[in-house]
Amino acid sequence: MSLIKCKVHGESGVVPYVSKKLSDKIAIGGIHSFKDFTVLNVVFYDGDDILGSDKYYLLNDEVPSEIIKNKPILIHTDEDEVNLNTLIGRSFLGGGCCVKCFNNCVKNLTCSK
Repeated sequence: MSLIKCKVHGESGVVPYVSKKLSDKIAIGGIHSFKDFTVLNVVFYDGDDILGSDKYYLLNDEVPSEIIKNKPILIHTDEDEVNLNTLIGRSFLGGGCCVKCFNNCVKNLTCSK
């Protein structure tokens, strides 16, 4: 488990797959609805077996159109993972979010704007 130094909660766990822009918006209370961001479910395979999955959280305007049509995103090869990183990897540089801030944000979200 990774830790983050949160300005509000001090040393805390981290939700690693939160884009930098989304993390910044959460920090200022700028997310009010589930419609404000996109959750990408990424499923990793080893042959036919599922190794695991991760959820990636991005602002809607950070999600490339090539990804929107492929939900969930299936990673079968190293090339698939490289392609995903090419499309969205930059959004996560400096990202991540305090788990307590993230949970508080999600708890207070509404389903509409």
